[in-house]
Amino acid sequence: MSVAPPMETPTTPPAQEIVEPQPSQQDIIETAPVQENSTPSTLPPTTPGKQSNAIKILLVGLALILFGVLAGILAARFIPMSGSLEQTPITPTVTITTTPTVTVSVTPTSVATPTATPSISKTSPTPSAVSKDWNLLTVKSILGLAGYKFSYPTGWVLKTSPTVTNKGLLVIEKEKVSLQILAGVQGSAPCQYPEDQEIDNALKYTSYKEIAKTPTIGWRSALYESGSVNRTNPTYDVCETVSGGKYTTLTKIGTISLSGQTISDLVLADFDNILQKIEIAE
Repeated sequence: MSVAPPMETPTTPPAQEIVEPQPSQQDIIETAPVQENSTPSTLPPTTPGKQSNAIKILLVGLALILFGVLAGILAARFIPMSGSLEQTPITPTVTITTTPTVTVSVTPTSVATPTATPSISKTSPTPSAVSKDWNLLTVKSILGLAGYKFSYPTGWVLKTSPTVTNKGLLVIEKEKVSLQILAGVQGSAPCQYPEDQEIDNALKYTSYKEIAKTPTIGWRSALYESGSVNRTNPTYDVCETVSGGKYTTLTKIGTISLSGQTISDLVLADFDNILQKIEIAE
């Protein structure tokens, strides 16, 4: 009998440590799990472009609000709240100034005979001649000179009435100043004014005032300065136009003068008005 060989006890091989390969950093980054629905801890920063758009929108909104307020104020100011605007028509006031036209009718008078005498009217003359506070004296033609209507204020006193005998002398007085008209050639002479050249035998005057009588007759009331006539008191003479633009003391109705020791401005104003109111018969 054979003896069986002894059985070998199996030996257990030493245990090998299994080392798993470590992933590389690249693998970690690529395979890192992504967590979904995670809540960020902070808000993302706002970009400058989005902030500028928000400011623009705010400014436009404020501008629209201000425009609406202004439109409402203007509408309340110029548009009536209710009803229609009724305007009252304005009637213009027209002022018409009318200047009355007065026509003076003068009846020519023929040369009177030596027996002619003036007629004196103490009643009020017609409005075309003088006012009611003046006296009217009608003088007919004497010694070939023209007749005339002579008006003087009631404050003057008639001293001498013109007749043929006194050569048509008319004298009125006020405040010891006399105004006289003499229907004659006595004392007539050329008149010389400051702007004139030297005139032989002329009466010289310092100043004058123009008085238009007719389209062809012009008078000058002038203050006598010197000449061939000796005068102790201030005297104003009336000179009339002649040919060549010259003047002479002889007028169509005679020589006219105002004389007195003291001639006030009131008396001188009366003298100018009397001269303007004299109506020469054609």
